[in-house]
Amino acid sequence: GSSRVEFLSGNAYPPGTYVISTNGSRTLTYVDPSLKSYTEVSTSSVAASIGTSNITVENPKYDFAKLEDSPIIAGIPTEHYRLTISYDITVSFGTMPLKQAVRTIIDKWTTVQFGDIAENYLASGGIRTGNAELDAILDAETTRIKGFPLKQTVEIITTNMRGNLPGSKLALSPTRTQKREITVTSIKQVAPKPAAFAIPVTYRRAEPGTNDLTKPGVQADAKDLLVVLS
Repeated sequence: GSSRVEFLSGNAYPPGTYVISTNGSRTLTYVDPSLKSYTEVSTSSVAASIGTSNITVENPKYDFAKLEDSPIIAGIPTEHYRLTISYDITVSFGTMPLKQAVRTIIDKWTTVQFGDIAENYLASGGIRTGNAELDAILDAETTRIKGFPLKQTVEIITTNMRGNLPGSKLALSPTRTQKREITVTSIKQVAPKPAAFAIPVTYRRAEPGTNDLTKPGVQADAKDLLVVLS
């Protein structure tokens, strides 16, 4: 299947930006019509680079719950699920380890009206980093909650467990909270239209570090989306 998600408002991406994928999320193309440019991301390459990094994950804990509210979103009844994942992660910068406690709270309001598209497609086709502990956490984040999410909130709380980096004067905040929210306001399945998933020939590829649409702000908030699936 293919998908195209348009960001209509919010500060996650410039309004009008859209992301397209035609190969099971292994390649994502972020397009900014205002600048007539696009950025391509190979999720397989990103995952592989993470897996080869000196990262250690310890003490993973998972808590899964189905909540009582069942709101109608984009005209479709939903079920509310919450997944909380806690773990300790150590990243080594040469001989300087940085250890943090991470708590991720994921709320999803989902529908099964679109079958298993979320599991087979949006879960990125089982992309692996090669780090077994990290892959288990990613699997839980993408497959534990079934159905297609019409609304999703993610809160990530990281707590620095070892003060500043050894030998560094860089002050590290003891606790950092990141929040993201996405709400689908319109969703439909349509017959394939190649033009919807093609990049206009006049658009240019953005150079690395410029017009990078793949790194939204820490407090990313996408309120209105248009999702087209085929």
